[in-house]
Amino acid sequence: MNVLVLNTAGVAIMGFLFTTVALNFSWEARLTPLFAASGTLLFTSALIYVINQHVSGWLAGTLFLVGLLAMLFFDEPYEVALGRSGVYFTLPIVLSSVLLRPYASFFTAGISSLIIGVVAVRLDAVPNFFTMLLFFGLAVVSWVSARTLEQALGDLRTANRELEQLNADLDRRVKERTRELDRALTQLQAVLNGIADGVIVFDPDDVALLVNPAAGLLLGKAPGDLVGKGARILFDALSEEKRAEVLAFYRGADVDFPSIKFRWSPTERTLSMSAAPVVLEDGERLGRVIVLRDYTREAQIDEMKSTFITIASHELRTPLSAVQGYSEMLLEGTRGELSREQTEIVERLCANAGVLENLVNNLLDQAQIEAGTLEIRDSLYSVEDLIEDVVENLKVIAEGRRLELICEVGSGIPAVVRGDRVRVHQILMNLTGNALKFTQEGSVSIEVSRPDEGHFALTVRDTGPGIPESEQARIFEPFEHVDSGLTRRNTGAGLGLSIVGQLVELMGGRIELESEVGRGSAFTVTLPLSGGGSEPKAEGQDGRSDALIVEDDYDLSLLCASALENAGFSAQIADSASVANRFLERRRPDVVVLDIHLPQGSGLEVLKRIDDYDPPISVIVITADERAAERVRDRVAVTLVKPFSFHNLAQMARRLADPTGKT
Repeated sequence: MNVLVLNTAGVAIMGFLFTTVALNFSWEARLTPLFAASGTLLFTSALIYVINQHVSGWLAGTLFLVGLLAMLFFDEPYEVALGRSGVYFTLPIVLSSVLLRPYASFFTAGISSLIIGVVAVRLDAVPNFFTMLLFFGLAVVSWVSARTLEQALGDLRTANRELEQLNADLDRRVKERTRELDRALTQLQAVLNGIADGVIVFDPDDVALLVNPAAGLLLGKAPGDLVGKGARILFDALSEEKRAEVLAFYRGADVDFPSIKFRWSPTERTLSMSAAPVVLEDGERLGRVIVLRDYTREAQIDEMKSTFITIASHELRTPLSAVQGYSEMLLEGTRGELSREQTEIVERLCANAGVLENLVNNLLDQAQIEAGTLEIRDSLYSVEDLIEDVVENLKVIAEGRRLELICEVGSGIPAVVRGDRVRVHQILMNLTGNALKFTQEGSVSIEVSRPDEGHFALTVRDTGPGIPESEQARIFEPFEHVDSGLTRRNTGAGLGLSIVGQLVELMGGRIELESEVGRGSAFTVTLPLSGGGSEPKAEGQDGRSDALIVEDDYDLSLLCASALENAGFSAQIADSASVANRFLERRRPDVVVLDIHLPQGSGLEVLKRIDDYDPPISVIVITADERAAERVRDRVAVTLVKPFSFHNLAQMARRLADPTGKT
């Protein structure tokens, strides 16, 4: 409405300006009516605009239409009667359906027809009925168009109201959710602030978003200083190696343990860290969260426990050795013959002393493993000889329980492998001993196989009661037992399988369990053929001379190897005559340190093989048997009677390896 009124006012202003200019050219007689009409139209437009703005749109529309019809009176009556002024009637008919109601076009058409009829009658002329009919046709078209437009506008208004309502609801929900989110964040911050453990939340780019006060206290930094820092910078006080380990754990790379512990020097604390990803239900990763806990007290207790176990175990060994020694003396009859009853008592005493010795050894091993001081020392040994040794040690127990002890060595097993023979022997003794202990009937087998080129596998299989699936996950934990009547009858400390699992891991291997209740169990230990501990140097590496130490005593062989390596040798260890002979078939050492009394053969057999070399190999014999030393003195370079000086051993070996020196 306002647009039409303003357009009409614009026309009036243009007419008014035109007549004003024209009057200056003395056209008064012809343009004075136009001047008056323009002024009237301008006044009427202003009045209608005010009414539309402040009174009623319907009233303003009616006045606008009346004004349009009034323009007929500026035309000649005869022109009106004949319908030649039809343009003055069509515009009100069309606009009435839009400005008022759709049906108003019929009223306007009727009024227009009435005006034509009245004027025609007064002029004694025939009314133009065709024009009147056109007026009503135009009214019908205007009515239909206005109705359609009105419905469309109604639908648009309804949609607009719904949209406004939807926007209002959306605004309300956004405000509610914002308040809830603010409240949740406030509650979360309050909870985090109240947690004694440190919590740090990272975004997908590993940048710290949220740090609670406990985390700042544990790390010795203000929480605000940690926000916005990367995960790597947060642990800048750690060494490069430890930081890499912590970050690998944080990112979950190749780790299968729930937490990691490290010493944090800025606050002099031992911290335990757990990490987990923050993932939505649809799999979207929002970041990671870490939890830091003060582990200082627990670490101190663990250290005290390990120290106590070590001291107590060492203190137990001395009286235990005395008990075993005196028991063996009595059994050998050095203090007189024993009756059958006395012999049985002493044998039981020896057996229980052996159980106690095994417990003490397990406690010491567990303490060393927890302290990280247990070393894996590699040497060359024969797997077949080791299996025979285990079977020889346990066959009496198997016969006593009426069980068949079977040994099966598969194809492809090398004659000599590199590894810690003592620890592999300990693993097999433990697994086989457990199998014999818990198997009531049937058999226990030790199987050796080669699953791939770089590993060999030892499987201990029994026909015992089996282990329930619910118990299998925890039997490798310290001090754990399978809950059964058979276990309660065969008591133990529960350290054996725990130590086995940790030893296998230290040697770079893995242990697997297959068990079914009522059908038995199978423990498979897979180890690398090249060993997993501190390997001896390769032959001739860095120009160092090679030395072969043939000694069955583990501690003594390690002492000899250490002395020779400090003297510049690359030392290899063989724990039996058969292993030494296999080694000599493949390699020629510069110096051989040889014990005469060996398992699986004699040192004299090794010496005989050495005699075949040309040029000869320098040999240092170490033995506790002085008569044996005398018998071979002319065949070797040096003989040393135990105990001897390791410093002297190293000096003599160095002189023998020097081609310019003689001894």
